[in-house]
Amino acid sequence: MSKGVLGERIWLNRSKRPELLHHAPVIRTLTIATTIGTLLLLVGLALLDLALTTTGLAVAMLSKLWLLDRMVWIYGESGRNQAGSHDQTQN
Repeated sequence: MSKGVLGERIWLNRSKRPELLHHAPVIRTLTIATTIGTLLLLVGLALLDLALTTTGLAVAMLSKLWLLDRMVWIYGESGRNQAGSHDQTQN
């Protein structure tokens, strides 16, 4: 699996991982931006408006890619935290 998908799985279990909660505001903002972009895309398609359609597509895709990048970041943080706790238990 990709790091983004693994990061999403970790994010879904964030109630057990309080150290990841600082990502919540950014993820919420990106989810709202993706929703707005998708709505603009759909309205642009319904009205056959090229500018509105491409703007909506750009907003939706860029915010979704940024969200994927954040999930990779979460995966990376999780790996470092687990490795750090594993090292501490061996000492």
